Amino acid sequence: MVQLSGIWRLTSGRDLSFQKLSRLDIVLWSRTGKKLIATELTVPWETRREKANDRKRTKYTELMELCRKQGWRTWLFPVEVGVRGFCAQSVYRLRTAVRTTGRDRRKAIWKLSQAAERALVEKQSTDNGRN
Repeated sequence: MVQLSGIWRLTSGRDLSFQKLSRLDIVLWSRTGKKLIATELTVPWETRREKANDRKRTKYTELMELCRKQGWRTWLFPVEVGVRGFCAQSVYRLRTAVRTTGRDRRKAIWKLSQAAERALVEKQSTDNGRN
């Protein structure tokens, strides 16, 4: 588990000055402990969740190693929420690692699932409008 003591900041990777981190979706970091939790969200078809996780993990391994060489403790969480709103096991692992448990974890995962479903409906609506 990740110890969340000290002052933490939550940002999209695009807001960080370290250029290569700008590719990440969400970065939770603490200068005091030099800790960085990188989260990369993927919305694959349910049958391609494992491949999506492997692809993202491979893509960011070198970046995480670069951060470690600069003295940061890093954790990488590629997470997948299927296009129909199904949250993969990786979502549960992330929530557990940052010590979100019980009711709070279920609520956060439910919200993520709902957001993925809404995004799919909006995309389908937009795509239908173009045809």
